[in-house]
Amino acid sequence: MPKIKRPVMYNTTHKYNLTLVETKNFKMRVKVTKGNFNKLLADFSTPADTITSKLEHSSEIYEINAWDKLDEVKLLSKMCPRVAHVYYYTKTRVPAEVLDLFNQFTNGTVVYIWSPQGDVTDIIEDAPVAFKSAEVNIKLNIELPKVNVWHLLFELYKVHAKVDQLILSFPTLPKSTYLNKGLQKHYVPNKTTKEYEMNSQDKFRCFKVLQHAVSVWGMGVQIEVDNEAEKTLLDYYRDCDQGRILEGRHKITLKEVLSLELDI
Repeated sequence: MPKIKRPVMYNTTHKYNLTLVETKNFKMRVKVTKGNFNKLLADFSTPADTITSKLEHSSEIYEINAWDKLDEVKLLSKMCPRVAHVYYYTKTRVPAEVLDLFNQFTNGTVVYIWSPQGDVTDIIEDAPVAFKSAEVNIKLNIELPKVNVWHLLFELYKVHAKVDQLILSFPTLPKSTYLNKGLQKHYVPNKTTKEYEMNSQDKFRCFKVLQHAVSVWGMGVQIEVDNEAEKTLLDYYRDCDQGRILEGRHKITLKEVLSLELDI
């Protein structure tokens, strides 16, 4: 059974296409690794001959990285009929056998890791193929000012209308990093880890650069947030952008709380 498409082309429903996802949600997934592969294969090879055994894995979510070079087809053929969902991360093409399984069981998502400064030719050619069989996400690891988000938008046009969700991820910088003036503009130290993380304002600015075009293309946008406090702040920016925040009778606009001089 083919998948049901969620986004609407040209955003005729006028949906504000932003979802905030805390990184702790990803930690709840079961990661398939070289260390647990054989055990998982043995577990899923056991016949589910009772109601209890059939329900045993029905709520679990799994994550597989293609670059670990495991026999994922062998495992997925036994896993897909019994689990809630599988996320398949890759930097290149997806095997046809994997797409066939995702199409058959409708519980798989392909997540392409898009390198803003690398060669993404394989992804551009493969995404339309995967899009016919599975949900397709693209994960963007954005580091400012190294990544030009306007240029990134131009590159994403090459897969427009062939992607369900963009995942905006903002990697931290090691605490040993020397913050020059360019980095100081975008990064602040984390009080706990001492690493440098991008400030929330710039994360939202990146979304605003992409928002209109990807809405027209029928793509949703997710922003990975580090904690509940940051989620609350980004929720506030979103509400301001939608005209939902009032002070007296005056609507507080996003422009009033966030500089929109987008030089990123």
